[in-house]
Amino acid sequence: MNQPTFPLPAPTPPGAQINVMPTGTRSLDVFCSMLALPVLAIGVLLMTVITRLVSPGPVFFRQERIGYRGRRFKIFKFRTMTVAPTQRFISNISRSWSGPTRRW
Repeated sequence: MNQPTFPLPAPTPPGAQINVMPTGTRSLDVFCSMLALPVLAIGVLLMTVITRLVSPGPVFFRQERIGYRGRRFKIFKFRTMTVAPTQRFISNISRSWSGPTRRW
């Protein structure tokens, strides 16, 4: 009655290495990554140059974050906003927001 209805794999001996990914799959992953890397690098370089030409300030947004088990790490992202909001942006916000957004 306590027997499983499907066959279970044999237990792995202690200290034995488990091959999670077959060699062919790993080789394909490495090969595709090596092909994609130059294409992606050109795109990153192009984005960097365009950002530098269009707006002042740093190209990358740097931030320190806290990850798993409180471990700190730095993240670098492309900056998607201006360094400091313009006066026009601030006046648009103040005009469009005139109080509480919900009425009870």
